[in-house]
Amino acid sequence: MFVSKDSWTPADGITLENAAENAVKEVSRNCYVIAGPGSGKTELLAQKACYLLETDTCKHPWKILAISFKRDAAKNLGERVEKRCGKEMSKMFVSLTYDAFFKEILDQFRKGIPEAIQPSSDYEILLEKQFGDYVKRFLTNGEKNIIYKNYGKIKDLDSLITSDSLIELWKSTENLDELKKKIWIQCIKKETSSKLCFKMISRLTQLIFIYNPYIKNALQQTYPFVFLDEFQDTTNVQYDLVKEMFLNSSVLITAVGDDKQRIMKWAGAIPKIFKFFRQDFNSVGFYLKINHRSAPRLVEIQKVFAREIEPKSIEVSSSETWKSEDGLCKVFLFRDKEQEAKVLAPSVKNLISREQLKPRDICILAKQQVTDYCETIVSELNTVGVEARIENDFQDVLSEQAVKHLINFLRLLFYDKSPADYTEVMDLLSQLKDVAVSDLMEENPEVENDFGIFLVNTKRKIVQNEIQNVNELSKIFLDFFDFIDLNKYKSQFQAYTQGKYFDELMEKTAKFLFDYYQKRQDWKDALESFIGERSIPVMTIHKSKGLEYNTVIFIGLEDGAFWSYEWQKNENDCAFFVCLSRAKQRVFFTFSNVREKKENREKINRIYDLLQESGVEIINLIQRNIKSVNLK
Repeated sequence: MFVSKDSWTPADGITLENAAENAVKEVSRNCYVIAGPGSGKTELLAQKACYLLETDTCKHPWKILAISFKRDAAKNLGERVEKRCGKEMSKMFVSLTYDAFFKEILDQFRKGIPEAIQPSSDYEILLEKQFGDYVKRFLTNGEKNIIYKNYGKIKDLDSLITSDSLIELWKSTENLDELKKKIWIQCIKKETSSKLCFKMISRLTQLIFIYNPYIKNALQQTYPFVFLDEFQDTTNVQYDLVKEMFLNSSVLITAVGDDKQRIMKWAGAIPKIFKFFRQDFNSVGFYLKINHRSAPRLVEIQKVFAREIEPKSIEVSSSETWKSEDGLCKVFLFRDKEQEAKVLAPSVKNLISREQLKPRDICILAKQQVTDYCETIVSELNTVGVEARIENDFQDVLSEQAVKHLINFLRLLFYDKSPADYTEVMDLLSQLKDVAVSDLMEENPEVENDFGIFLVNTKRKIVQNEIQNVNELSKIFLDFFDFIDLNKYKSQFQAYTQGKYFDELMEKTAKFLFDYYQKRQDWKDALESFIGERSIPVMTIHKSKGLEYNTVIFIGLEDGAFWSYEWQKNENDCAFFVCLSRAKQRVFFTFSNVREKKENREKINRIYDLLQESGVEIINLIQRNIKSVNLK
């Protein structure tokens, strides 16, 4: 049942500030939304999707395309839209990362690329370091020849891997730089499977649209509404493709982000991207002014750093749900990382007990090299009975759609009752058979019965303790996907058609889960531990982007962590701002006088000055022998 635009209200009783509601209802022009931390940009996009779908502005069979940088962000947005407007309508909302979307286009229309530069159908994806190592090997052949001397240029992939160089390569012109030509020819050659990095996939995708205008037109007809999340981190490669796909078209784009949170400059993020978007796409801007996440004291500190990063930044305020005195920020100076861990671990334990917090309410962050900075405190937390784990690999695995579906199945195995997970599995089966759930039960009643038998038989293996190693657990995973039809699943979720990616994902997931089972000797506990419900997450600032926690503890506010501060001050200030703004109620920073070596805070003294200007207490514990500190 559709509603009129005039009578539409935000889903779930949520109240949007005026600028957010105006951005939601803007359907006549491209627009950009400057949304600072905690302003609810994900909610804004979810509500705009609801508005477009519920008012029939996005008419069937049109779809809304949302593109994010991180898989967990794309997953979060998709789940939020489903929660706000229901499963049926949310099928018209497609939420993907840039890499996943461009790969999907390449896989579907690969033959639209001229044969001479067309990659093989079984191309292998190399991550950035793998790609660098691969290129280095074939360029050198064991010798430091003239091309090897130019190897440093490869780090600037944006200039080496361009659509122009691909076009020149296809035309076999002599203008193409020798290094570019050698890289493209080697990577695309089909004697074995082609070797591509994601930037190459993006450029090949761009070529599809250049040579096949009808494919571009079909894309624009399919997705008349496009959302671009975390737009401040858009790279040259990505923006080139956005323009190739949508510039001078009827597609309406909503770009959301905040220049003060641009922490991907090292990956090629374009400075002042909103200025270019405003000019290129003739877009109108909206500015959100309420921070719904952070307590007032923290918002006041954020304002000081916001002005440092961007002197003319929009002034924000905290939500009225907080008391004016709420919020806490402190800096602790320790003599070494051992004192840091010995003092903080029991303090964190006391905070959890006193405030009745869950482990996931707290996050420990580091600027970089999270193992080096946080290994000691993680060990000490585990010693005092508080679990903590470094999230890097877990985050990537848990953001996978296949793992999400697998977890639904595992809950049905390990829990006595889990109706929500049963519904998810039935929805998946209906999706693979391309019928509504009600029709699935009516037309294929044996499906539900067969799944019940499959569950009982698999549970019996669990009860009888037949899962003795990782391989046997992997076999149960594959049995589930075989039951639902693995080939259909891969055709629905095409990221898993690539090489051995799906099998390797299952093996990695099985290893994580089985390791926890060996520690717990209980499958339910092992699953909850794997999901992360029982441990404090430990990660880098970059990994924390888009997340929020009651309490944040940043380890290592030191020159060594911010080693590039002198010549990359703005980027480092943005990283600090992102860290500071993850916290709802409390944020603590630590300095260790000795970590692996003697540390200083001279190069980043400006950060300390701004903290003190904000009224943050700096507590020197270097000469003191205390067992804990008050984190409340």
